[in-house]
Amino acid sequence: MPESQARTKNIFRSQTLRVWIMLSLALLGIFAFALVAREIMQAAQGEVAGALQFDGEILKFFSEHRTPLLNRIATDITSLGSVSVVVVLSILVITLLLSVKDFLGVGHLVIVLIGSGVIPTLLKMMFDRPRPSVVEQLVHVSDSSFPSGHSFGSACFYLTLAFFAARHRRGTGFEHFFLFLFSVVIAGVGVSRMYLGVHYPTDVFAGLCAGNAWALLVACAFYPAYKKAAGTSEAPAGAQKA
Repeated sequence: MPESQARTKNIFRSQTLRVWIMLSLALLGIFAFALVAREIMQAAQGEVAGALQFDGEILKFFSEHRTPLLNRIATDITSLGSVSVVVVLSILVITLLLSVKDFLGVGHLVIVLIGSGVIPTLLKMMFDRPRPSVVEQLVHVSDSSFPSGHSFGSACFYLTLAFFAARHRRGTGFEHFFLFLFSVVIAGVGVSRMYLGVHYPTDVFAGLCAGNAWALLVACAFYPAYKKAAGTSEAPAGAQKA
Protein backbone atom coordinates (compact mmCIF):
# COMPACT_ATOMS: atom_id res chain seq x y z
CA MET A 1 0.00 0.00 0.00
CA PRO A 2 1.48 3.41 -0.95
CA GLU A 3 2.61 5.50 2.02
CA SER A 4 0.14 8.31 1.24
CA GLN A 5 -2.80 5.90 1.15
CA ALA A 6 -1.71 4.24 4.41
CA ARG A 7 -1.42 7.65 6.04
CA THR A 8 -4.88 8.63 4.82
CA LYS A 9 -6.34 5.37 6.14
CA ASN A 10 -4.81 5.96 9.57
CA ILE A 11 -6.10 9.51 9.64
CA PHE A 12 -9.65 8.44 8.90
CA ARG A 13 -9.46 5.62 11.41
CA SER A 14 -8.73 8.20 14.12
CA GLN A 15 -11.36 10.54 12.68
CA THR A 16 -13.96 7.76 12.81
CA LEU A 17 -13.29 7.50 16.53
CA ARG A 18 -13.79 11.25 16.79
CA VAL A 19 -17.12 10.93 15.02
CA TRP A 20 -18.31 8.39 17.57
CA ILE A 21 -17.16 10.69 20.36
CA MET A 22 -18.98 13.65 18.78
CA LEU A 23 -22.12 11.56 18.35
CA SER A 24 -21.96 10.48 21.99
CA LEU A 25 -21.55 14.09 23.11
CA ALA A 26 -24.48 15.14 20.92
CA LEU A 27 -26.72 12.51 22.50
CA LEU A 28 -25.53 13.59 25.93
CA GLY A 29 -26.47 17.18 25.08
CA ILE A 30 -29.92 16.12 23.93
CA PHE A 31 -30.41 14.13 27.12
CA ALA A 32 -29.35 17.09 29.29
CA PHE A 33 -31.71 19.37 27.37
CA ALA A 34 -34.55 16.90 27.86
CA LEU A 35 -33.97 16.85 31.62
CA VAL A 36 -34.22 20.63 31.86
CA ALA A 37 -37.20 20.71 29.50
CA ARG A 38 -39.03 18.27 31.76
CA GLU A 39 -38.46 20.57 34.72
CA ILE A 40 -39.77 23.52 32.69
CA MET A 41 -42.96 21.63 31.90
CA GLN A 42 -43.36 20.63 35.54
CA ALA A 43 -42.84 24.24 36.61
CA ALA A 44 -45.63 25.31 34.26
CA GLN A 45 -47.89 23.08 36.36
CA GLY A 46 -46.66 24.61 39.61
CA GLU A 47 -44.01 22.02 40.49
CA VAL A 48 -40.74 23.94 40.79
CA ALA A 49 -37.85 21.57 41.54
CA GLY A 50 -34.30 20.70 40.54
CA ALA A 51 -32.16 23.35 38.88
CA LEU A 52 -35.09 25.77 38.55
CA GLN A 53 -34.95 26.42 42.29
CA PHE A 54 -31.66 28.28 41.79
CA ASP A 55 -32.59 30.26 38.67
CA GLY A 56 -33.76 33.37 40.47
CA GLU A 57 -30.94 33.36 43.02
CA ILE A 58 -28.27 33.24 40.33
CA LEU A 59 -29.87 36.14 38.45
CA LYS A 60 -30.03 38.16 41.68
CA PHE A 61 -26.32 37.49 42.22
CA PHE A 62 -25.47 38.94 38.80
CA SER A 63 -27.81 41.88 39.37
CA GLU A 64 -26.16 42.74 42.69
CA HIS A 65 -22.73 42.92 41.03
CA ARG A 66 -23.64 45.10 38.05
CA THR A 67 -21.53 48.15 37.23
CA PRO A 68 -21.71 50.58 34.28
CA LEU A 69 -18.48 49.09 32.86
CA LEU A 70 -19.67 45.50 33.20
CA ASN A 71 -23.00 46.49 31.66
CA ARG A 72 -21.22 47.72 28.53
CA ILE A 73 -18.96 44.67 28.39
CA ALA A 74 -21.90 42.27 28.75
CA THR A 75 -23.81 44.09 26.02
CA ASP A 76 -20.83 43.84 23.67
CA ILE A 77 -20.22 40.17 24.44
CA THR A 78 -23.88 39.22 24.00
CA SER A 79 -23.83 40.78 20.53
CA LEU A 80 -21.43 38.00 19.43
CA GLY A 81 -24.45 35.68 19.55
CA SER A 82 -26.80 38.07 17.76
CA VAL A 83 -28.24 37.34 14.33
CA SER A 84 -26.54 40.36 12.73
CA VAL A 85 -23.04 39.42 13.93
CA VAL A 86 -23.46 35.74 13.09
CA VAL A 87 -24.70 36.62 9.58
CA VAL A 88 -21.73 38.92 8.92
CA LEU A 89 -19.24 36.35 10.20
CA SER A 90 -20.97 33.62 8.20
CA ILE A 91 -20.57 35.61 5.00
CA LEU A 92 -16.85 35.99 5.72
CA VAL A 93 -16.45 32.29 6.50
CA ILE A 94 -18.38 31.23 3.39
CA THR A 95 -16.17 33.51 1.30
CA LEU A 96 -13.06 31.85 2.76
CA LEU A 97 -14.48 28.37 2.19
CA LEU A 98 -15.31 29.20 -1.42
CA SER A 99 -11.80 30.57 -1.94
CA VAL A 100 -10.37 27.12 -1.11
CA LYS A 101 -13.18 25.33 -3.00
CA ASP A 102 -14.58 23.77 0.16
CA PHE A 103 -18.15 23.50 -1.15
CA LEU A 104 -18.99 20.80 1.38
CA GLY A 105 -18.01 23.19 4.13
CA VAL A 106 -20.34 25.83 2.70
CA GLY A 107 -23.25 23.39 2.70
CA HIS A 108 -22.31 22.29 6.21
CA LEU A 109 -22.37 25.85 7.52
CA VAL A 110 -25.63 26.72 5.76
CA ILE A 111 -27.42 23.75 7.33
CA VAL A 112 -26.05 24.66 10.76
CA LEU A 113 -27.30 28.23 10.33
CA ILE A 114 -30.75 27.14 9.20
CA GLY A 115 -31.07 24.91 12.24
CA SER A 116 -29.80 27.65 14.55
CA GLY A 117 -32.69 29.82 13.42
CA VAL A 118 -35.49 27.29 13.15
CA ILE A 119 -34.88 24.97 16.11
CA PRO A 120 -34.80 27.51 18.97
CA THR A 121 -37.76 29.35 17.46
CA LEU A 122 -39.85 26.18 17.47
CA LEU A 123 -38.71 25.30 20.99
CA LYS A 124 -39.60 28.78 22.26
CA MET A 125 -43.07 28.41 20.78
CA MET A 126 -43.44 24.98 22.33
CA PHE A 127 -42.44 25.91 25.89
CA ASP A 128 -43.48 29.59 25.90
CA ARG A 129 -41.60 30.32 29.12
CA PRO A 130 -41.89 33.95 30.29
CA ARG A 131 -38.76 36.06 30.52
CA PRO A 132 -37.24 36.59 33.97
CA SER A 133 -39.00 39.16 36.13
CA VAL A 134 -36.94 38.82 39.32
CA VAL A 135 -34.34 41.36 38.10
CA GLU A 136 -34.28 44.36 35.79
CA GLN A 137 -33.60 43.50 32.15
CA LEU A 138 -30.81 45.65 30.71
CA VAL A 139 -31.78 45.02 27.07
CA HIS A 140 -35.18 44.80 25.42
CA VAL A 141 -36.48 41.35 24.47
CA SER A 142 -39.97 40.26 23.53
CA ASP A 143 -40.00 36.55 22.68
CA SER A 144 -40.11 33.54 24.99
CA SER A 145 -37.24 32.65 27.29
CA PHE A 146 -36.61 28.91 26.88
CA PRO A 147 -34.18 28.02 25.46
CA SER A 148 -31.76 30.89 24.98
CA GLY A 149 -31.52 31.58 21.26
CA HIS A 150 -28.23 33.45 21.68
CA SER A 151 -26.73 30.50 23.54
CA PHE A 152 -28.06 27.99 21.00
CA GLY A 153 -26.86 30.03 18.03
CA SER A 154 -23.43 30.85 19.40
CA ALA A 155 -22.85 27.25 20.48
CA CYS A 156 -23.62 25.69 17.11
CA PHE A 157 -22.01 28.48 15.04
CA TYR A 158 -18.71 28.88 16.88
CA LEU A 159 -18.34 25.15 17.48
CA THR A 160 -18.72 24.67 13.72
CA LEU A 161 -16.02 27.28 13.12
CA ALA A 162 -13.75 25.32 15.45
CA PHE A 163 -14.54 22.20 13.39
CA PHE A 164 -13.53 24.01 10.19
CA ALA A 165 -10.31 25.19 11.83
CA ALA A 166 -9.51 21.59 12.76
CA ARG A 167 -10.15 20.43 9.18
CA HIS A 168 -8.07 23.06 7.46
CA ARG A 169 -5.32 23.57 10.05
CA ARG A 170 -4.92 20.06 11.43
CA GLY A 171 -1.53 19.39 13.00
CA THR A 172 -0.55 23.06 13.27
CA GLY A 173 -1.83 23.63 16.80
CA PHE A 174 -4.31 26.19 15.54
CA GLU A 175 -7.22 23.78 15.94
CA HIS A 176 -6.68 23.68 19.71
CA PHE A 177 -6.31 27.45 19.89
CA PHE A 178 -9.53 28.06 17.98
CA LEU A 179 -11.43 25.46 20.01
CA PHE A 180 -10.37 27.23 23.20
CA LEU A 181 -11.10 30.68 21.78
CA PHE A 182 -14.56 29.79 20.52
CA SER A 183 -15.37 27.95 23.75
CA VAL A 184 -14.61 31.16 25.65
CA VAL A 185 -16.87 33.11 23.28
CA ILE A 186 -19.72 30.61 23.69
CA ALA A 187 -19.42 30.69 27.48
CA GLY A 188 -19.18 34.48 27.46
CA VAL A 189 -22.38 34.85 25.46
CA GLY A 190 -24.20 32.53 27.86
CA VAL A 191 -23.02 34.39 30.96
CA SER A 192 -23.88 37.76 29.39
CA ARG A 193 -27.48 36.67 28.85
CA MET A 194 -27.82 35.95 32.56
CA TYR A 195 -26.00 39.13 33.57
CA LEU A 196 -28.33 41.22 31.42
CA GLY A 197 -31.30 39.59 33.12
CA VAL A 198 -32.94 38.31 29.94
CA HIS A 199 -32.47 34.58 30.52
CA TYR A 200 -32.56 32.16 33.42
CA PRO A 201 -29.48 29.94 33.88
CA THR A 202 -31.56 26.94 32.81
CA ASP A 203 -32.43 28.76 29.56
CA VAL A 204 -28.75 29.26 28.86
CA PHE A 205 -27.74 25.73 29.84
CA ALA A 206 -30.46 24.20 27.67
CA GLY A 207 -29.52 26.44 24.75
CA LEU A 208 -25.86 25.47 25.00
CA CYS A 209 -26.69 21.76 25.21
CA ALA A 210 -29.07 21.85 22.25
CA GLY A 211 -26.81 24.09 20.16
CA ASN A 212 -23.77 21.90 20.72
CA ALA A 213 -25.83 18.82 19.92
CA TRP A 214 -27.04 20.33 16.65
CA ALA A 215 -23.52 21.32 15.59
CA LEU A 216 -22.14 17.88 16.43
CA LEU A 217 -24.95 16.02 14.66
CA VAL A 218 -24.48 18.05 11.47
CA ALA A 219 -20.71 17.47 11.60
CA CYS A 220 -21.29 13.73 11.98
CA ALA A 221 -23.75 13.74 9.08
CA PHE A 222 -21.19 15.41 6.81
CA TYR A 223 -18.35 13.11 7.81
CA PRO A 224 -18.96 10.48 5.06
CA ALA A 225 -18.97 13.21 2.41
CA TYR A 226 -15.78 14.75 3.79
CA LYS A 227 -14.16 11.30 3.86
CA LYS A 228 -15.17 10.57 0.27
CA ALA A 229 -13.94 13.95 -0.96
CA ALA A 230 -10.59 13.56 0.81
CA GLY A 231 -10.20 10.00 -0.49
CA THR A 232 -10.79 11.18 -4.04
CA SER A 233 -8.25 13.97 -3.72
CA GLU A 234 -5.65 11.53 -2.34
CA ALA A 235 -6.16 9.00 -5.14
CA PRO A 236 -3.37 8.75 -7.76
CA ALA A 237 -4.04 10.51 -11.04
CA GLY A 238 -3.96 7.22 -12.96
CA ALA A 239 -6.51 5.66 -10.64
CA GLN A 240 -8.88 8.60 -11.13
CA LYS A 241 -8.74 8.17 -14.91
CA ALA A 242 -9.25 4.41 -14.81
